[in-house]
Amino acid sequence: MPVSKNSSKRNRKISKSAVQPKQALPLQRLPSDEQRDSHWYKRPAFLWGLGLGIIGVALSATVFLPRPIVEGGQTLSVSDPSAATFYVGNGGLLPLEKVTAAISICRLGNIAGDCDTYKGGLSRPEWQNHRLLQDEKFPVILSDLLKTGGVVPPNADIAIAVYYQPWFFPITRMRPFRFVSRVVGHEEVWTPTSIE
Repeated sequence: MPVSKNSSKRNRKISKSAVQPKQALPLQRLPSDEQRDSHWYKRPAFLWGLGLGIIGVALSATVFLPRPIVEGGQTLSVSDPSAATFYVGNGGLLPLEKVTAAISICRLGNIAGDCDTYKGGLSRPEWQNHRLLQDEKFPVILSDLLKTGGVVPPNADIAIAVYYQPWFFPITRMRPFRFVSRVVGHEEVWTPTSIE
């Protein structure tokens, strides 16, 4: 019995479909509007959190930084401003090692000193190599080094350089403090001034 052309074509189509079956594509769910909106803040929130965490760590680390301080400047005797007592102390939490104070004359009447580097100041044995815990201090009496005969010219300018070593970092560092003599009422006192 003769086979028609249409039936042969139909058989070829059936055989091809049997040999190469079509694979069904997996269904993909489109994100809803709520899911799409929830992604925009995830990355900025992470970056904000990371930045705030770094800032918090940096601020907490400053609490543990060494903080030598110089306080005082009140005169022991109103008639002798050179008898002022300064106190070198530790304003931080961690101990300071080998703390030494040295005084430099920046200006004293007609005498002009060198306070550009604050190095080369004069010191005494009792002002050297102290170990200071938190809030511990030792006195620096100006008249022990500077003899002015009870007279200090107005606007005299001195620098007290504090040398120290943090207990965890045995390298000597230096921090300067400046004081200027001023007349307050009938007294002449030393007041701190900014470091230029």
